[in-house]
Amino acid sequence: MKRQRATVIVEVDGKILLVENRGGLILLPGGGINPQESGRHAAARELSEETSLIADSLQFLFSHESQTNWHHVFHASASGTPLAGDDAAALQYFDQDDPTLSGRMSAATREILERFLGNRRESDCLCYGSRC
Repeated sequence: MKRQRATVIVEVDGKILLVENRGGLILLPGGGINPQESGRHAAARELSEETSLIADSLQFLFSHESQTNWHHVFHASASGTPLAGDDAAALQYFDQDDPTLSGRMSAATREILERFLGNRRESDCLCYGSRC
């Protein structure tokens, strides 16, 4: 059985906030869902522990199966000043127009971001009536 993981996408100044672990691997904020804990609660807890941000709202986006985890992916609106904590050694900011961090990201993080950004592009096309 794969580990259940709450994974959070939060945007700060138009960029997606990422955490860098002590080994240099770049991930979306998140972590294991404890027994008797909801995915939403785990997402809020992990976001706070790793980035010092407080989730004002969390919207479930989708589930994603990676090689080792079953990700419950949430989009967060958050307040506070981002600061690395817990098992996050540093924070990074992903801008889709500057993919230099992609090579240091976990495969799951890349896949989740591709899906999130692809869904956003599709949504923008539907909202504005343009063709993709």
